[in-house]
Amino acid sequence: MLDPTLLSDNALAVTRSDCASELYAAEVRWTLQPSHGSHPQIWLGSANGGEPKLWVAPSQREGAKQTGVWLTTSSVIYLVDGAKDLVIARVKLADVPCGG
Repeated sequence: MLDPTLLSDNALAVTRSDCASELYAAEVRWTLQPSHGSHPQIWLGSANGGEPKLWVAPSQREGAKQTGVWLTTSSVIYLVDGAKDLVIARVKLADVPCGG
């Protein structure tokens, strides 16, 4: 069970690239603190259910990556410590304002 009170507020950021269409891309930025571990993974899921899927496992503790044009407002992006399978941060795309 994911406890939202334990999630980091500043380890994961998402910028939507387009709000005029149903599907859109986004830039995903992450920054791991020493307490977050050293094996970041970015997982994509849906607020509508289903199992999240691994999107990328970067080797850097800090970075950014652009998604394809396949996100929707029901998409959820997770930053996970891959060594411990612990969710560090979560962004619900429905909460990301247009252009921000």
